[in-house]
Amino acid sequence: MTPRSLLLLPSLILSLTAGCGHAQIYSQNAEGGVLSIHGAPKPAMKKAGEIMDSHCGAGNHSMISRDTVVVGQSTSTSSETDYSEEGGSKTETPTSSSSETQDGKAGSASTRETTVSRDVTETRLTYACGG
Repeated sequence: MTPRSLLLLPSLILSLTAGCGHAQIYSQNAEGGVLSIHGAPKPAMKKAGEIMDSHCGAGNHSMISRDTVVVGQSTSTSSETDYSEEGGSKTETPTSSSSETQDGKAGSASTRETTVSRDVTETRLTYACGG
């Protein structure tokens, strides 16, 4: 890299990360609308302002509410199996509740499953035209 490109690198990184927020139209009618905003708040609110200006006219709108709403649910499941044996080396069989060692000695398995669910949310901005 040239010395000049090294000087430009921080500004490139800053410009790429500055736009990490956006807004999109959820619903609109003649009186106003609802926008969903995502990511970094400052750029998302800037984009929301641009959408409202485009819909209602520059500065001719007011924010009614800003709410976090549940839009879905995310579930993840993990399992962990612990094997114990009485002697020898073991042959693991993850789908079985028992295992057998290479020496023919018995062993046992204990499986623990964990399921975690969480709400998936987004921020919605309700606005009215006519400021």
